[in-house]
Amino acid sequence: MSQTKRDIFLRDSIIKPINYKQVTNKKIYHKTYDLLKKMDSEFGYEKDIHLKILEFSYFHNDLDNFKKDLLVLVKNYGFKIDYLTTNENYYNDLMNGKLSNWFKKMYLKNHLIWVENNFDKLNDIRALNEINIKDQTLAKLSNVMLDVNLNQSDSIKIYTIIQRLNAENLQLIYKISEKNNCFILSKKFPVIQNNLNSTIIHNFQMNIDDSWNLLYPYIKTAYKNNEIDNVIFQNYDFYRYLKDGYQEFNSYKIEQIPPDFRKNQDPIPLKDVGFFNEFKKGMKWD
Repeated sequence: MSQTKRDIFLRDSIIKPINYKQVTNKKIYHKTYDLLKKMDSEFGYEKDIHLKILEFSYFHNDLDNFKKDLLVLVKNYGFKIDYLTTNENYYNDLMNGKLSNWFKKMYLKNHLIWVENNFDKLNDIRALNEINIKDQTLAKLSNVMLDVNLNQSDSIKIYTIIQRLNAENLQLIYKISEKNNCFILSKKFPVIQNNLNSTIIHNFQMNIDDSWNLLYPYIKTAYKNNEIDNVIFQNYDFYRYLKDGYQEFNSYKIEQIPPDFRKNQDPIPLKDVGFFNEFKKGMKWD
């Protein structure tokens, strides 16, 4: 299967408890956070997971880890107050409440340090954070189309426009990855607070060949260096199966595909067994 022990551990022991909000339980939270620190020490700071767990650290009044993470995210990864939604459970206390004095001093000092070291990335980060707004607008437009009775010709025209606009988002992700010589969702790049995963998913849905051809070299390098997990390979395989009926990275058994999406009940074929076996060896997949 397309996973390493690191992937399994991250998914089952850290990401799952956070995504399913199991970490609202204090005992599970502390266990999960300890495991996260262990992963940090072995593979490098998991910036995106630490960003996610901030709310739960604050929920449990674990202010030591909450402050440590915020400091690291601001100083080393470009965390910026401009991209907070204001719905975070810690937002008011940071801006105007009990932590505001600490936060303002910490933020002004360490954000300046980050800017001095990363001034050339400011425009790229702004552009990447703004992609999410365009992506969500396109997603809403796609959903509205499902409820509108259009003739086939008009439907094709609108679909083509949405496809092109999604491709523009993809091109921007590619150009910034190329400019910085790293996948922009990897640990090497500053934190992107507005989710980019949905943008990549929507391009897998509509522009899968261009998406993979452009991003694959950066994805492969980032994964090999433990800078991302294997989820992007699984997402790619899922949409490749929907489009062409095969997978490239052996991510799924047919039983794992929701019944409504299955083409049949047969095992999902690999596009190229030789390529997969060689790739699997290089990635140390189990």
